[in-house]
Amino acid sequence: MKSGVFFLLAVFLFFSSPVSAIEISGADDPDFKSAVRAWLQDDDAASLPALAKLAHEGNTAARYLLSQIERTTHFASETDYLKSQDRKQRLALFRVPGGLSSTAWLNILKENDEELATVLISLKTLRYEKEQLLALLKLGEQRLAFKELIRHLQNGGYDILIGLYQENQLGIGERSYAWYSYVLDKAVTEEQRTKVFKAFNEDLEQSGIDSAIMTNWAYRYLTPKTDDLDKIRRYGSALFQPTRIYGRNKWSAAEAAKFHSWLASKAPTTENLTLPYIYCRQQCPKTVGQCMTGVMAMAGGYEGLRTYQTPLVNLISNDDYLVSPRAKASLSRRMQWQVTQIDFNKRYGISACLAEELSKN
Repeated sequence: MKSGVFFLLAVFLFFSSPVSAIEISGADDPDFKSAVRAWLQDDDAASLPALAKLAHEGNTAARYLLSQIERTTHFASETDYLKSQDRKQRLALFRVPGGLSSTAWLNILKENDEELATVLISLKTLRYEKEQLLALLKLGEQRLAFKELIRHLQNGGYDILIGLYQENQLGIGERSYAWYSYVLDKAVTEEQRTKVFKAFNEDLEQSGIDSAIMTNWAYRYLTPKTDDLDKIRRYGSALFQPTRIYGRNKWSAAEAAKFHSWLASKAPTTENLTLPYIYCRQQCPKTVGQCMTGVMAMAGGYEGLRTYQTPLVNLISNDDYLVSPRAKASLSRRMQWQVTQIDFNKRYGISACLAEELSKN
């Protein structure tokens, strides 16, 4: 039996049992919970020093959270408090003294035989073993694992994606990666591919977000071509690069309006669009779809939005993160930075409402 078959069997056996969160020492500490609440309220001045204090006192949960905040916070989304810290101060907040750049808490956790820390460190490499991704799933970190699926697709890791799809373990936003794997994997039989594309075509009738993404990627492999198929392909293209609507092949006003309406109607059931949907419902309720197009353009497209998720599911649920002031403020800071680089409304006319909102800050 080939190793790939053994691996798929491991995937199937693993997903036959429900995955639950693991217990991380210190997560129930009242001071830790208070620091988490402050962080979700976007208060770095209160939360980060408190977490650093707890980490130095031996709180494992604080060590994990500080490590992930340092790794997942991008400069454009940082708070003014964090930007005001010099290098020495930042290292004191996020790491333990030792070495030229201090020592990351994940390394300390690994030395203490923390399995999750070992897996997280392994994922920092360009290529990693599939078993490490399975370990991340086993440890309850589905959001981080799903984010890594893109790398697997890029590196030819079709078997894990196909296995997860067959076990119905992929989120709506991840199914398209598995569908594309069926197109590219030479080991897939024509019978298997036909069966999967039947499911794809059924989903396409609902014009889901993942169907649009799949169509954009696999359009050249799909036959017969139809006007509806071409429309969804263009929608998928716009999800990844929203500015294409206003670029060289400029869409008509009617086409753009249809896309914006479609986007707003599909967003509530698309986890990856939860944050821009919440933001635009609050800030631009009359032009939600158009506002979302602008948000995606300034956040790096559909895939860029994946960076706006909880640092660690075991400590902060993704649902709690997405509705927090932290999530909205991080996204706003990213867009504010983009405005300093290019006037998106002037260049593309994406959303007058969004431009007005950003000008208030």
